[in-house]
Amino acid sequence: DIGSGYPSDVRSTTFLREWIRKNKKAPPIARKSWETTKKIIREELYSKKITDFV
Repeated sequence: DIGSGYPSDVRSTTFLREWIRKNKKAPPIARKSWETTKKIIREELYSKKITDFV
């Protein structure tokens, strides 16, 4: 279930986050211009955690 597609929909953002984590890019159905998509891509693909360096 991918949810409604709205940023406030937890199912939608969870689907998007899991897809990006697995595929290293947004799904074809996602709006690349959507700020939530951009934010999740930044967090999942470009952010580093302190544990990444230890």
